[in-house]
Amino acid sequence: MTPSSQGPGPIYTRPANPKDPNSGEGMWFRDIPALLAQYNVGATIRNGSIEELEQELGAGHKVLVSRNSELIWHEPVDHKDEQGNPAHDHTVVVTGVDTRNDVGHLNDSGSR
Repeated sequence: MTPSSQGPGPIYTRPANPKDPNSGEGMWFRDIPALLAQYNVGATIRNGSIEELEQELGAGHKVLVSRNSELIWHEPVDHKDEQGNPAHDHTVVVTGVDTRNDVGHLNDSGSR
């Protein structure tokens, strides 16, 4: 198993209960480049603006973003960081951005 760069143990922790996908730790966003490297896919992590996101998509690059799942799924936000902001606990693929209507188009493998 590939070790995590964020803590002890492997990159991915399986759910404790196979019938409940939320019963495991999953993986840290910052471990994604190490996981993708196992498949010869290069990746970098950086913070950027919407304009930079548009440029990356326009250049044909694939973009993953870390977001709060409750915001995406229109649920009450219970998962917060130390400052009280919605915590990033979920990763999605951005497939497009519509700045005119302030909408991001996402591919989300998660479920409620």
